[in-house]
Amino acid sequence: AEDKNGPENNSGRNILPSSNKTSKEQISLIILKVDSSSCHMYVPRTFNQTCHSLWRARKPLLLAFGIATAHSATAANTVLYYSRDVLQLAGIKKPLLADLAVGCIKFLGVLVALLIADKVGRRRLLLFGTTLMVISLAGLSFGFGELLGSFTSSGPLSLQDNNDGHLIETRLVVISLLCFILGWDLSWAGLMLALISEILPQDVRGTGCGAAYALYWMLSFVTSQFFESSFAAFGIGTTFSMLCALSSCVLLWTWYNIPETANRTLEAITERVMTSSSIGVQTLNDLSVSSDKSSSQTKVQYSQVL
Repeated sequence: AEDKNGPENNSGRNILPSSNKTSKEQISLIILKVDSSSCHMYVPRTFNQTCHSLWRARKPLLLAFGIATAHSATAANTVLYYSRDVLQLAGIKKPLLADLAVGCIKFLGVLVALLIADKVGRRRLLLFGTTLMVISLAGLSFGFGELLGSFTSSGPLSLQDNNDGHLIETRLVVISLLCFILGWDLSWAGLMLALISEILPQDVRGTGCGAAYALYWMLSFVTSQFFESSFAAFGIGTTFSMLCALSSCVLLWTWYNIPETANRTLEAITERVMTSSSIGVQTLNDLSVSSDKSSSQTKVQYSQVL
């Protein structure tokens, strides 16, 4: 019998089977009808499909792993963690004020990077911040070399209170440490995850971001385990010299491999990173051209709609 409200109100029941006993085939038919008429269902991917997606996006994944490795090679997180020890080794008897200055510089760097990241661009901020980090590490190496009289330490984390006769070197160490923290917060501290999420394709973005972030923290853990012991083994100045050399390699790698992703569509970034043979300066130029083309096409389509 028909419903009292009429057959027009039974449109939502047309897909239901007439029989009281619903089989699996009928349930599948109902789901297909609902999916085709309303929205797409989420279908979980199998392990083989996930592996195929990761292999197809191997170039963006390798770039993401390279970004995580380059960030950890600067040892910025470790230097920040041992900043109080570094200040005490420089002869600062009361490093509380210097620690407060480190916190203020860190807050200022993150705030400035947040405000100008889209205007200046990720690539330029990375290059500027890494350059500042290299110069600061060179200042730390030179300052500790002058404080100790050589590039070797007399013992594990030991330095006499000789800041009275080496006031210039002590100030150089403090200023270099603050500039190092500023350069780090302007570049890698806030832009690593942003770059990785913009470079990776949509289907592997979650897995790739998690794997790259796990790689970064694993390498940071390794760096932190050998930081203080390298002071005693190689000397404080030599340790910062090695970090300066590593950061210089990071600067060169950033110049040749990191593309600009600011003000670009995710589709354009993914297409160029996955199809180009080199992802350095050439990719930067290609991204600019493709972004201009895509923006012009979008404007034409929008005008047609209006």
